[in-house]
Amino acid sequence: MNKYVRPIPIAGNGARRRKVTARLKAEGRACHICGLPIDPQATGPYAFNCDEITPRAYGGSPYAYENLASAHACCNNWRRTKDMGRVAAIRSRVLLDYGAWTSPMEFVEHAKAVEGDERAGRTRPRPVPSAEW
Repeated sequence: MNKYVRPIPIAGNGARRRKVTARLKAEGRACHICGLPIDPQATGPYAFNCDEITPRAYGGSPYAYENLASAHACCNNWRRTKDMGRVAAIRSRVLLDYGAWTSPMEFVEHAKAVEGDERAGRTRPRPVPSAEW
């Protein structure tokens, strides 16, 4: 990961940030972390968030449209400053170990389990396909 740099403050230019956030919200994109659709009227963990692809902590711009993507609040909170390559690897591992997820919270729960397993050096046994019905 890049060397830590001083983040670009977003509080100083709220109008500019609101403008790019409104543009992303209007496009109706799915969450770039879990891949599920985002309800623009949702609140709480399912609410729309504007996420920086390259986090501000590593020099990413909070205003550049090319650096922003749509995300659920819970997915964005889980990601924090993880590199997108790491996020993609965890998403692939979740899909292999748990199968498809039906909600952002379910994805985050499984992603946290995968991260915990990786830290502990464990691997989950993959389900064995069966011919039995």
